[in-house]
Order: sequence, then C-alpha cells, then structure tokens
Amino acid sequence: MKNKTILVFSIVCMAIIGTTGCGHVKVRGVVLDSDNNPVEGATVRIYKAGGELALLKEDTTWNTGWAEGFYEFNFYGREFEDGEYTVKAEGMGYESRTDSSTKNVSISVGAGFIIDKTIEVDDLIITPILCSIQGQVTNAGNGQPISGVSVSLEYEYKHLPYVMCSTTTDSSGNYSLPKVFIEEEYLYFLRASKNGYTESSTEPTLERDKTIVVNFQLEPQ
Repeated sequence: MKNKTILVFSIVCMAIIGTTGCGHVKVRGVVLDSDNNPVEGATVRIYKAGGELALLKEDTTWNTGWAEGFYEFNFYGREFEDGEYTVKAEGMGYESRTDSSTKNVSISVGAGFIIDKTIEVDDLIITPILCSIQGQVTNAGNGQPISGVSVSLEYEYKHLPYVMCSTTTDSSGNYSLPKVFIEEEYLYFLRASKNGYTESSTEPTLERDKTIVVNFQLEPQ
C-alpha cells in the first residue's frame, strides 16, 4: 500500500509540474559604460511585460559586484512564466534612459521538467554623466599656495554623507578631480582641509561635460 501511495503521489506531482514548468532558469549578462568598460555596482532589475518586477522573492535587484560588471538572476520552480521580460540597468552617475540600457528577453520553457536553462542577455550600456573640478588652494593671510591640502567631493544620500572622490594639492596648491559622476538628486559638498588651517567647504553646481573651477582660501590657525 505504501508503494502505491508513493507512486500515485509522484504521478500527481509530475502532472502538476508538467503544466507549470519547473527547474532552474538563469538570466545573465554584463553592464558596460559607453566606452565598453565594465560597470561595477550598477543595479539591474528584470520586469514583466506590464512593468511589474519579475521576481517575487527579496532578490528583485542585482548589483554588479565584480569588476567585470557581471549580473545574474535565478528563477526557480514557479517563479517564472513563459513570456517577454525587460532587463534594465541603472547606476549612480549614469544615464539609463537610453534604449541601450534596456534589453528585452523571451523566456519560453514549455511544459515538463527543465533541469537548467541559461539566457544570455546582450550587453547593457549605461552612459556616465560626468564633469571635472579643478582649482587652487591658497593661504588667506599671504596668498601663497598651500601644498598637501586634502580636497574631497562629498554627497549626501538619505541624510548620510559619503565621499565620492578626493585628491591633494600639488606644490603649486593646484588640485584636479577629472572624473566626477553627477547624480541630480544628490547634494554635493566640496571640502578643503589641512592641519594648521581652518577647514573650508562649498556647495558646487555640477554641470555635465563642464570643468568647474573652485578655489579655496584657508585661514591659518
């Protein structure tokens, strides 16, 4: 009787799975910038045709955590359905409203057991929104350039400060931040500091493809 019960249960399970599909489907690819460099830390999401996130579990996004810009989604059991999906990449300081940042993929597994299926997505391309910042730091008392000053660009996100990039002034008091990513919703602070001087900061206006000149005069302590 026990063997018959197991056999009936197995047939019923196979019949149910045969109509819904099962197994493991991977959707994976690479995120690059417009110069074909891998983008680390980009956020990738996969959507159903109606714009709803495809995955029902917590892993609704994938952050490219490797230098190669690789991402991978894993669908198990009933988490996927045959149909059209859209994969979209976004990143802080990148433009993601272009056609190259989204790709359409078709998942068609059919009925029956699917042991493993991998869908390779064409490269997702996101364009960096960049500017550069440069200037000179001088002594407010005598006008002489100050070397070794730490100049950092910080931004505020969800009321928390983060450092985007930093550098130090050369022997002529000059500094340069040549590759600054711009994110419109962030508030930026440019800060200059060195022991023996009063710290100075300002809120620069960053413009795409522009060189922003910001000079500092530090008061000796």
